[in-house]
Amino acid sequence: MEQGTIVGILPTMAFVVKRGSGRWEIRESASTPDGPRSRTLATFEVLTTAVLEAAQVRASQPFGADELANKAARAGAAVQLSQADRLARQLLAELSNDRRPSRGLTAELRESLTEGSHRPEPAGWVGETDQVRGRTLAELMDLTDGLPGEWRPGPLKMPELRRRV
Repeated sequence: MEQGTIVGILPTMAFVVKRGSGRWEIRESASTPDGPRSRTLATFEVLTTAVLEAAQVRASQPFGADELANKAARAGAAVQLSQADRLARQLLAELSNDRRPSRGLTAELRESLTEGSHRPEPAGWVGETDQVRGRTLAELMDLTDGLPGEWRPGPLKMPELRRRV
């Protein structure tokens, strides 16, 4: 092999470029023997999760979608990610600053993020305040107060029907 021959996968980098009339591009640059080259991975006016996913599919190597979204926002691009993505980014930022959720929420997150797990019922309560939970518990207790007090096993009897005169 001659000296100076480049072998293997060359390093790539994804970046955001502003184009005319409010359009933006996600581009990928790569070093080649002929010098740096770049190609468009996606064009957008508003950066969404779908745009990032489409760019990721076209990219020759995976890139950090979070980092790219942050770069786009700093550059002035409109970024509109799903609420789940936005909240996940906030949680990751908190975790990186060593601020963790309570043990109960950590367990719920771990279970909910497990592949194949689908637990909508408990997840609905996670965001509720203690006041809402307490009010709901009080309503449930009021409901149970209205139920018959004692059930007696045995044959059921039909109530007597009386004729009105």
